[in-house]
Amino acid sequence: MIKKQISTIGLTALLVATLTGCSQVGSKSATMSAVYLVTSILSLIMLIGYSFLIKKKEPWFIVLFTAVMIINVGYLSLSLSKTLDEALLANRIAYLGSVFLPTSMLMIILKICKIKLNKWAVGIILSISIFGFSYSRKPRI
Repeated sequence: MIKKQISTIGLTALLVATLTGCSQVGSKSATMSAVYLVTSILSLIMLIGYSFLIKKKEPWFIVLFTAVMIINVGYLSLSLSKTLDEALLANRIAYLGSVFLPTSMLMIILKICKIKLNKWAVGIILSISIFGFSYSRKPRI
């Protein structure tokens, strides 16, 4: 079992190294798009797998997997964008996932450490995350 996991990890590392090898600048961005596509698909598979295969689900893990998938899709969209408006939208999508990633990780760590928070404390933490995302979208003069 361990040998199979090690060979799978090695094969994945070899695949990523092959896709991002040294080449011309234009083709390198195309290979990075391929890497972002692979990571987006893998994160979607992880989200679906956790949602359907795990009997006792932790809601913050679902938030974590969803945030990682949103980040990967945002980076994929950013690598495929042709105009500045598309790139800015893709960057906002990636940032949306990045806002909720630390929040979900904090809540998972608190759960593992058996630290209970009141519902109002969780609401404040989520409000701070939402405020951070909405504040970042406002143009600065």
